[in-house]
Amino acid sequence: FDMVEAYALLRAPVADGLVVKLGRFVTPLGAEVIDAPGNRLPSRSLLFGYAIPFAHVGALATLSLGDTTAIGYGLVLGWDVFDDPNDALTHLATFSFTSPSGEDTLAVNAILGAERAGDDDALRAVFDATWTHTWSDDGTTTLNADVGFAERAGADGGDATFGGVAAYGAHRVTDRLSATLRVEAFFDPD
Repeated sequence: FDMVEAYALLRAPVADGLVVKLGRFVTPLGAEVIDAPGNRLPSRSLLFGYAIPFAHVGALATLSLGDTTAIGYGLVLGWDVFDDPNDALTHLATFSFTSPSGEDTLAVNAILGAERAGDDDALRAVFDATWTHTWSDDGTTTLNADVGFAERAGADGGDATFGGVAAYGAHRVTDRLSATLRVEAFFDPD
């Protein structure tokens, strides 16, 4: 049994709204989400499966700065765990922007923390960016890129780097039919 989400939201009238999420929640990283209806394709990208976490346990505070911008910071137990395998917390930072026209959205996220069992010092970090452009009521494109590193996680005991890019083009053919193309590349040389 793996619970997807179970959290409480606390809202405060700070700036244009402060929301604090406490509990288990889905990661803000990536272009794809866990719940299948939220994705354009039934298959998952390599970035979804290998470059980012699925969920976190901890706290994430998100501050809205007007109608277009939000920033966030969180402390979590790590990647996809209920019980942290070490004594170090993981830092999560978020930034999102929607253009005034609503045609463009940009999300930039970063996660940094020790993720290896019993090792509080070997850091893993991922920097994630997703840009979506709406061309018309019927067409959108999305570009998702991730770059990461993990200390002492390479096959030779050295540091490892990984990352990739996924590009999506979607076109609504009718109200009940759409077509999506995903092109992607992933690297994990270490």
